[in-house]
Amino acid sequence: MTQPSRIHLFQGYGIELEYMLVDKDTLAVKPVTDELLKHELGEYGSDFENGIVTWSNELVLHVIELKSTEPESNFNALENGFAENVKRINAILDKWNAMLMPTAAHP
Repeated sequence: MTQPSRIHLFQGYGIELEYMLVDKDTLAVKPVTDELLKHELGEYGSDFENGIVTWSNELVLHVIELKSTEPESNFNALENGFAENVKRINAILDKWNAMLMPTAAHP
């Protein structure tokens, strides 16, 4: 039996950012995380893997977590992956007049 490969300390990093979903006009919370994930998954679910970034439902319907899908050693790839996913999410949220609060937070 072969052993799974393991990374050593500081060879890979996991990044997690939590964003509130808010109304574009009022900044009131928009509880549409379930609909956002359904848009991508085709059904209700809690996680959507989109390359090196995974979207996750976090306890309440107005928060989405973006996290590294796997430990990653390339910070440039993570930076680009997170930026692309933020843009994609905001484009989808437009249908509900919603957006990500423009800062990651732990609400």
